[in-house]
Amino acid sequence: KSSILSSCQASRISGACQATNICSMNDSTERLDFLIAFKEAIQNTAFPHESVKNEIVKMIDFIENDHFGIISFSRERDLLSQWISYADDGNGYAIGVDTTNLEKILKRRKRGFNTILRDIGNVFINQTIYTNEEKGSVIDYLVEKCKTMEPKTGKWSSAFISLQNELLKNACSFKNSCFKEEHETRLVKWFREYHQNDQELYEEGYLKENYDHRSVSGIPRLYYKHDLEPSWIKEIIIGPKSNAEIDDIKQFAKELGFPADQITVTKSKATYR
Repeated sequence: KSSILSSCQASRISGACQATNICSMNDSTERLDFLIAFKEAIQNTAFPHESVKNEIVKMIDFIENDHFGIISFSRERDLLSQWISYADDGNGYAIGVDTTNLEKILKRRKRGFNTILRDIGNVFINQTIYTNEEKGSVIDYLVEKCKTMEPKTGKWSSAFISLQNELLKNACSFKNSCFKEEHETRLVKWFREYHQNDQELYEEGYLKENYDHRSVSGIPRLYYKHDLEPSWIKEIIIGPKSNAEIDDIKQFAKELGFPADQITVTKSKATYR
């Protein structure tokens, strides 16, 4: 089990993380970095089956036009630029999370688990890819994989669904190299049920309860409330400018219902004031 950190203020922890619409991310090339390069590679590649090539182009267009949310984590435990940018200029806290649980969706259901579409991947975790060499290797691998695909024999194909999910995950994982010091790991949430009107698969009020809008630069952007169970939290680091003491945070965590005896609390080693 590995731990990754998400910078936030402890007072804002509410049992959920916000998966923000990808259009609101701080990198203006989100998704396009992958999709433009991959589409060009596909169009310049000869395929044994032209119908397969056409299906993949449709996938690319679908990913470009659909809606996804991102929750960003950093694998850097105590990085000054992260404190400044994402934790109230060093006055906040970094929360260390067990990555093995982040893909779980724990929504309340009155009608039973059989109402959930388990065969469609709605949540993915992937490490962000920054360098041109890594990006090129990923695209080359995916192009070769696409060439081996056989044409569909029916309306649905598990092989094509799996490929689409892999393309989706990578499309949301390419990022400009200027952000590479963040060492970001991403949880990607496909807003599928919201945009495909799948609320009939869930209880009444599910979409309203789990989706909302917030203002980003004056524009209302959709976000998804992704579960964050207290037991998944393994570490809290106090920001370099915070006056909080370790014992204060341990007591606060206990009052919030966290398993305080399982959480390590330390202070940042960054010298910043």
